[in-house]
Amino acid sequence: MEIMSIQYRWVASCCGVAMAMLVPWKMLEWAWFKPKRLEKYLRQQGLNGTSYKPLFGDTKAIMTATQLQPMNLSDDIMPRVMPFVHTAIQTYVFFIISSHVPAIAFK
Repeated sequence: MEIMSIQYRWVASCCGVAMAMLVPWKMLEWAWFKPKRLEKYLRQQGLNGTSYKPLFGDTKAIMTATQLQPMNLSDDIMPRVMPFVHTAIQTYVFFIISSHVPAIAFK
């Protein structure tokens, strides 16, 4: 009876160690490896774009720069509503990686 108990503990601890190693690996795959791999494939196909920066990328800097500019009522609202996409398209970027998903923008 005691031997069975030891075997169950050993199996449970092995499963726990495996899960403790698998979860961080999956998170790293989701947050870094997959976006960088997609970026590499898009560049191999001849598409230029901003390089991937984890989690938020250029979004904070672009939002701050956009909010500092005054806006008239007759102005185009695209730069204010979607500053990241607008800035990327204005600089002739063909793909944007935001939130771990690449988006291809055609001009």
